[in-house]
Amino acid sequence: MSKIMAVAKSLKSCGFIYHINAPSYVNPQPFGLYEIRKGCKNRYEYIQRLIREQNESNNQSDIYSIESGLFQSEDHLYDIAITYHKNKYIQTKPTNVNEKYKVLFNKVKSSNYQKTLGSYIEEMNNYSSCWIDNVRDDDKTRLDLIRESLQNIE
Repeated sequence: MSKIMAVAKSLKSCGFIYHINAPSYVNPQPFGLYEIRKGCKNRYEYIQRLIREQNESNNQSDIYSIESGLFQSEDHLYDIAITYHKNKYIQTKPTNVNEKYKVLFNKVKSSNYQKTLGSYIEEMNNYSSCWIDNVRDDDKTRLDLIRESLQNIE
């Protein structure tokens, strides 16, 4: 299931859903809640500008932007996805990234966040699904968490 499907299944009513590959203007591996939120809002504003340029009339577009990233609290590394919609941040429940991947996170830091944790994990393993769903300490997928966080948005 894609992020688009997670959004579609979360909303009580929706018309057409389009995916726009909007730049976040943050590091390829967003780190810290501030940077994740900034990337999410940047995507939202990019899409807003794009829609305004394409259609100057009263536009009824409902925009949801999603940015995923990592943050550290004490000695734990967490994965989180944040959605921005109508001037509001909605975040998934932070989930712990398995301790064995901390060594790879040090590589991410040494790359100055230009290479993602996912890319290092994918180099090590051959996953058939999203890498993050294989390294979390819980049984939910990232898309399950996005869907849950959006269910009460309307």
